[in-house]
Amino acid sequence: MSSVRESGFLFRRLAPFVPCVLPLLGHGELVIRNKWQLASARDVFFSSHYWRLYDYLSTPPSHIVDLGAHCGHFIVLCHTVITERFGHDTAQYIAIEGMDDILPSLTDTLQSTSLSSQVEIIHGLAGKRGGSAHLYSGANSAMDASVRFRSNGKRRDREAIPYVDLDSVLPSTIDILKIDIEGSEFDLIESFPDVFLRTQLLLMELHAGAKEEAALQYKRRLAEMGFRECSSSIDKHDAVLMIYARA
Repeated sequence: MSSVRESGFLFRRLAPFVPCVLPLLGHGELVIRNKWQLASARDVFFSSHYWRLYDYLSTPPSHIVDLGAHCGHFIVLCHTVITERFGHDTAQYIAIEGMDDILPSLTDTLQSTSLSSQVEIIHGLAGKRGGSAHLYSGANSAMDASVRFRSNGKRRDREAIPYVDLDSVLPSTIDILKIDIEGSEFDLIESFPDVFLRTQLLLMELHAGAKEEAALQYKRRLAEMGFRECSSSIDKHDAVLMIYARA
């Protein structure tokens, strides 16, 4: 186990100079060149959660929204799944990310995979209807940055980041909505119910202290909005991963 940790540590140090390059289907390459891209790729590609998307697409999607886009790897996975399912991907993506440190890695991912022309990047927080907030992150990673303070966390010493008015930037119909906003899910569903009402397929990571109770509460709210759970939830150590479709 120690050798695995050491090799991972070594790769994170060498990746900026000797990146890992993986050719994609068709065109473009997925490049892993820093610790954020490595952590993001692990969370997206090495879990069955997002790959389940393939089974719930009946027509090619046109509008896809990624709230908490991190390094853009869900967009890459989504593009791969859609291309394999339908032979092409012409969807327009909106990627919303609050961490300014991660934005260069998001841009780098989209450029290396030749997806930049399909993606609009918006810097800001998703959750509340207005205002701004500071982000807190764990001691060892910025990938779990949240507006909610944690006892083992630290606040990034930066200016507060504004919330995005989702009603003004998102399309009238959303084929796929991915949510990974580290604890702001309840703010989101209460502040922007119309965003959920115009969504067809929802993939979400629900972060909360009492996960089981929070998941039940969120599921009841989604059922009221006309969603049905179309796949069993996956319980991770810090989140519940859920897929819902409009009934």
